[in-house]
Amino acid sequence: MSIISNLIYTVKHNLYTGYQRRKLKACITSINSMQRKDYASLINGSSLSPDEINAINKRWGFLAGNEEICHDDWRIYKTINQFNADYVSFSLYSAYIVPLLNHAKHTHALADKTLLPYIFNGLAQPETILRCVAGIFFDSADNIVPHEKAKEILEGQREMFLIKPANDTYGGNGITIIDPNSEGGVNNSLINNILHTRTSFIIQRKLTQSPFMSALNESSLNTMRITTVLLPDKIVPVSAQLKIGKSGALVDNSAHGSIFVGINQDGTLRQYGVHRDLIPSDEQNGIKFGGLKVPNFDKVLDFAKEAHLHIAPCQIVGWDIALDENNKPVLIENNIICPSITYEQATSGPFFGSYTDEIIDYLKFKSVNN
Repeated sequence: MSIISNLIYTVKHNLYTGYQRRKLKACITSINSMQRKDYASLINGSSLSPDEINAINKRWGFLAGNEEICHDDWRIYKTINQFNADYVSFSLYSAYIVPLLNHAKHTHALADKTLLPYIFNGLAQPETILRCVAGIFFDSADNIVPHEKAKEILEGQREMFLIKPANDTYGGNGITIIDPNSEGGVNNSLINNILHTRTSFIIQRKLTQSPFMSALNESSLNTMRITTVLLPDKIVPVSAQLKIGKSGALVDNSAHGSIFVGINQDGTLRQYGVHRDLIPSDEQNGIKFGGLKVPNFDKVLDFAKEAHLHIAPCQIVGWDIALDENNKPVLIENNIICPSITYEQATSGPFFGSYTDEIIDYLKFKSVNN
């Protein structure tokens, strides 16, 4: 009987492995096609020498095999800056690196925004007004409340608030900002729409941000994207970006005209940032980046590393962190399904920076022992 069971397991495993490989190939093909469409001019702006291609393959071939590597990303970054084999292609990153570090069985649960107040208990977060989990409402004190009480809570709001779906809010997708003082205010139709059409969501009060952040763009909450990696002996911040919204925009996402600017270790901004098209710019809303410095940036990095301890099963996390009116870090959300790397590399160089060798060695270990 055990021989038959082992045989069945082997067949299932081989079928599943083949299925996963087909999925990976389809994923990589899709990503590469998308990049060729979005960044054609940058890809065509540079060519790679045989030595450069060999350097890339030597660096990253262990993930997929040299024949599977598309070299378009290195051409993009060479056009923007200069060649460096340490850059990471988005297709290899999303198809191989992130799955090695963040297992899907953890990411979908730990990314649920309705759980963030619990998962990150003790860390500063925007004030929660109301949560809906699978159609059940909870107030700010985590008491279960009936529909009518949830309606009363929303009717009583006098300040701006945000409604965030539990999942899939990449690029600000699905997030709604409500101003009770605007024309129409919080009327019955709006409230009924909120309470009846969303299965799981969280409603939070809009954060009053730091004077430094507000000066960059007052209309949007401008956040920092800090990416940390959990290694066997430490948590390291590998990338830091400041996202600045476009004047008049309510969010700081790239789809709404924001710009990503690299942040140096000492908190100073790099001279150039990039918009969605990856074309460098030295200003946003008429404000030059050179010479600006993020307040309390050392505390922001410590905050990100402390937050990572709360979700250790995920080893790479992109944190969206704001500064409150007292320049203290506040957690807005965690990005663990596939934290971004394209804007980061376009402004700040290879994603893993000085930790590239160490992280590659760890990925090799994970790929054998996962």
